[in-house]
Amino acid sequence: MKSKISDIVEIYQYYIMHAFIYLLIYGVFLFLIQYGITGSLHYLGLLWNLFLALVPYFFAWVFRQQKGWIQWLGFIWWLGFFPNSLYLLTDYVHLGEVKEHFFLNLLLITDFFLAWLVIGYASLELVHKEWNKLFGHISGWVMVWTSMFLAVLWVYIGRFLRFNSWDILSHPGQLFHEIHILTLSNGSSWDISDAARQQVSKLYESGAMPLIEFTILYSIFFLILYIFIYEARKVH
Repeated sequence: MKSKISDIVEIYQYYIMHAFIYLLIYGVFLFLIQYGITGSLHYLGLLWNLFLALVPYFFAWVFRQQKGWIQWLGFIWWLGFFPNSLYLLTDYVHLGEVKEHFFLNLLLITDFFLAWLVIGYASLELVHKEWNKLFGHISGWVMVWTSMFLAVLWVYIGRFLRFNSWDILSHPGQLFHEIHILTLSNGSSWDISDAARQQVSKLYESGAMPLIEFTILYSIFFLILYIFIYEARKVH
């Protein structure tokens, strides 16, 4: 039985990677069209962000394949980088920055968002399946809900405080201080100490949501999508 479940997971991951590659190729094609028309590299960051979306997939495989402290180190790193898979949904704000060729830009961002989501949910399912084996199905869903909540919280921090995943290691004191201020004020007060981040964050101030509402609403949205995909695949 375990062998059959493992085989299903392997086949599923095989098709997921194909979907990701097709979306990636099409996304690069759209980017080249957009660049050829406008001469602008405004959306070049989408390509870098795709690399970041692959990082949690790698650590999910580490968590699934390894044992002992290496396995749990893989889980911690997966949890730290998983928010990158959800972050691109907030990149639709860039549509307002470039007025020309709106629908081409809309398609470009949507393609990259779907590529992120596909590879991100694939990594989540790898972790979910392994967690089920270790601790049971109820604990597995608790892990999924908790991970999604923390990921969306980090998406908020990344979008409005302009922190990245690696800032946990490079600027931990600054990071936790600003998160502390953000949490106490429910997102109404941003104490951004870095001038460069402060300048960029001002671009998004007018559209910011309170922290609690953002985290709850976006967590539910991403969870609904994941549950639908997870259950639909089981039926298949």
